[in-house]
Amino acid sequence: MARFTRKDVLVAALEALIAGFETNAFVKAGATFVAKLGGRIKDLPDDEWAALATAKPREIQDALTQLNIISGNAALAATGVKRVEDLCTPLAEAIENQSQDNQTILKRIDGLRAILEDQLDRERLRGDAVRTELNVSREKLVGLTEGVMGVHQMLKPFADRSPELKELSEWLAGLVARYEHSTSPQQYSETDDLRIRLAKAAVANAELRSWDALNLVTEADAKLEREKTDRQMQIDAEVNRTRGAAFYELQEWTQARDCYQRVVELQPQELEAQMSLANIMCQLNAFDAALNLFDNIIVIYTKKANDNNEMTSDLAMAYNNRGNLYRRIAKYVRSLDDFQASIKIYWALVGIGGFLNLRDDLATVFNNRGIAYLCLGNHDHAIKDQSEAIRFYQTLIKHEHRLDLRSDLAMVYNNRGNARENNQEHREAIEDYTEAISLYSVLIGNEGRKELRNFLAGVYNNRSIAHQNLKNSYAAVLDANAAIELYGGLIRDEKYVELRNELAMAYNNRGNAYHSLGKLHDATKDFDAALELYGILIEEEGREELRRELAGALFNRADLLRLTFKFEAAIRDYDQAILSFRLFVQEAGRLESLHWLYRAAMEREITRRLMETNDEQVDGNPD
Repeated sequence: MARFTRKDVLVAALEALIAGFETNAFVKAGATFVAKLGGRIKDLPDDEWAALATAKPREIQDALTQLNIISGNAALAATGVKRVEDLCTPLAEAIENQSQDNQTILKRIDGLRAILEDQLDRERLRGDAVRTELNVSREKLVGLTEGVMGVHQMLKPFADRSPELKELSEWLAGLVARYEHSTSPQQYSETDDLRIRLAKAAVANAELRSWDALNLVTEADAKLEREKTDRQMQIDAEVNRTRGAAFYELQEWTQARDCYQRVVELQPQELEAQMSLANIMCQLNAFDAALNLFDNIIVIYTKKANDNNEMTSDLAMAYNNRGNLYRRIAKYVRSLDDFQASIKIYWALVGIGGFLNLRDDLATVFNNRGIAYLCLGNHDHAIKDQSEAIRFYQTLIKHEHRLDLRSDLAMVYNNRGNARENNQEHREAIEDYTEAISLYSVLIGNEGRKELRNFLAGVYNNRSIAHQNLKNSYAAVLDANAAIELYGGLIRDEKYVELRNELAMAYNNRGNAYHSLGKLHDATKDFDAALELYGILIEEEGREELRRELAGALFNRADLLRLTFKFEAAIRDYDQAILSFRLFVQEAGRLESLHWLYRAAMEREITRRLMETNDEQVDGNPD
């Protein structure tokens, strides 16, 4: 039987598709691109092809992507792909049946691992693009008892993997199994053993088994590689990149930082490693370092982006990630500029270049720009952007079966609900929150996506606020109950102590609802619970950014105490609320809280006069 290589399969696939192009004038232009790449690959000597497979995985991946999207016609593309598969099947079977020496299989494993890790980096960076606040600061007060709702920040988990990534992972796992079946561990050299473990760790990272990846490629491996010669620097970088990716998924930011810093030190030209490091620095609140990295990445991508669609899409992603950073440090106008630059690039790639696989990235940036508009109080623009993001996600889910995007869609429904709630569109906000709750409930209840429970709790909390603003206090209590139950379980049973702020906020919101229902004892218990949590977070853990939330809960409890004629206790709460609001304004520079500072001072003065009047009445009626 003739010997075939992976190069033969790809060339045959390209040539077969060219024939398909020639039969349809609409897609004929795409043949030039494919023929050029196919000819280039065919003319390569075998040893150079192996280098291409490892060093140029993106070029190959872009070619195969082009085969699927060049026509802009899904049915026609599917027919062409099926034709390629039919023609290539005999060749693929021949490859699987031929006897190859172990080093050839190892080379294939190395090449495929490089492609898989490259794809993993890109998907993780897309995940960072959508890691964002799900709730924003609420500053409007309805009546005297609603209180101040705080900033609620959550990270989007990136547990969904694309079909392409899953296929790559399965292919690599199969190659590793084949190698292990034909070779006993005693035959492994030290280097070959590490190559196999690196491949297994890449598969583990792709399958979200981060601890397995860290156990396969250990700190001892990293230390050992550092002690070797310069010729081993590539392996050193790969070890740290693999471990860094695992720590990244586990949100162990300090360890992830150390690994990626080593990769950047060894491979300063590796921009994706720099992007990952910049995102890690954001998580560690090292904003200046992150901004310097993003600035450098954008300058380099801008220089390389001409006539390189992949570099151009990376540039769009870098603008988006820097926009997220600017928004996080409250430089909202600059964040809008970056999001606009990102959207402009993605629109050109999707609309003009036909790169339809970037539509979910475009939706992500629309959502992020919508949040920036919301932070600036531009609710109409926020709603418009998030509606555009929803339209993209709905199309991809419904017509292209991108079920992995359902959690993204739920997140954007929640964000648009926030914009509508802040725009006083309470009923419309409730509709959006209900859509988000429905999606999250299906993903958690039917598909076991337990990592989304904190997001579901956040949406219940938001809908509780919207119900309370419509004076639907019973519904507000029910939603707050659901949020408290979810947050409490995650904190108590799974030690997610970082959710204590969210739990305090839910207690505060339920206290407001109980107050409206006249259940003053229940309201007092909830305000006490919220204040206890805020006290621990601020006084014992230094969470000074929560002083505004603390002041809001104090303000709410003071209103309740005044209502029950406990004037001295109410004045003490007002005094503490005034102090917290003042510190928040002076130290954090948040001038928007001046309104609440003045309001607390006014309510304190009203309470003092009521106490004096009450004392006079008591003195005048000694009986």
